[in-house]
Amino acid sequence: MKKIITLLLAFSGTLAFSQRLSYEIKHDEPDKIKNTTFHIDPFYSEFWGTNTTIGFGLRADVMLKKRFSGNITFRKAYLDMNVRSHADKNLPYPKNGFSKYTYIEPSVCFHLIDKLKKKSVKVVISSSTSYSGSYKTTTTKYIMVPGTVRSIVGVRGGLYFLNSAVDMGEAESIKTWEAKNGNEVVKFGSYSDDIHGSPIYNGYTQMRQVAVFGGLSIKSIRNLKVKIEGYRKTRGNYSFYDFYFDLMFAPVLSYQDLKFADGTTFNIKNNSNVRTGWRTGVLFKFVNKPYMSYGFEFGQRPGFNGSKKGLLGSRTILNLVMGISIPSNLKFIK
Repeated sequence: MKKIITLLLAFSGTLAFSQRLSYEIKHDEPDKIKNTTFHIDPFYSEFWGTNTTIGFGLRADVMLKKRFSGNITFRKAYLDMNVRSHADKNLPYPKNGFSKYTYIEPSVCFHLIDKLKKKSVKVVISSSTSYSGSYKTTTTKYIMVPGTVRSIVGVRGGLYFLNSAVDMGEAESIKTWEAKNGNEVVKFGSYSDDIHGSPIYNGYTQMRQVAVFGGLSIKSIRNLKVKIEGYRKTRGNYSFYDFYFDLMFAPVLSYQDLKFADGTTFNIKNNSNVRTGWRTGVLFKFVNKPYMSYGFEFGQRPGFNGSKKGLLGSRTILNLVMGISIPSNLKFIK
């Protein structure tokens, strides 16, 4: 009960603080933002049922006139859980060796609706953190300012390319793999048999995937700057949120040939491949000044199912990205 009273008092203090302040709106122009943003992402993490990676990336966003926007993303792993020194050196490996996770994605969005709406916009004045034992309390002082929010609804589409190392036993999928060399067929999963000098209880290959996607994008943009009484520096809200949902289809879903211990190579396929998928996510940045940017994505990619299906299967993805956004006005983009 004491904690609840304390929280209510803190909330009341914030309201009283906001009521005592006066402010001047310097600009409120969500329709006048810099047309290009470059992102440097020193950190991303991808928890994919097929492979878990941590790495870096580069991104660029562009607003093309009023009807179009576009994005391009590049990611490369510096820590790849499937590209490492494995205990059993005789297991089948990719014919051309391992390659760390690489991901490239261009996309474009056509804006169906682009409207300005008058709304109350939150402007943060200050934020502070205090500690009491193991409890952490963050206090944020803010005011609500009558401003303008730009809302864009569009349809989007694009494609992505990825190359990833694959542990063939991931998601208990080892029995769904089949290797073939002429008339010789190898089925995996046995702990007692060796083929061409290699045990076949597991193995490793590289997945190459090219997929197309299409879906819906909802963007919310604020570009509000105010001068608040008693504060030397101006405050504002310059947020750009992009919420999206996509359906995916992979016309290209292939695996690198396997090389056994004696040098014999086999073609490899998986009998549980699924070429469709879906995802939903959000991207955040500031529209007119350098600031931290981040993104979150969840869904199920095309790939192999194995014996585990649903949200615990090898196709499930959870992606987090953090970086620095650098907005710019490129003169040749109007």
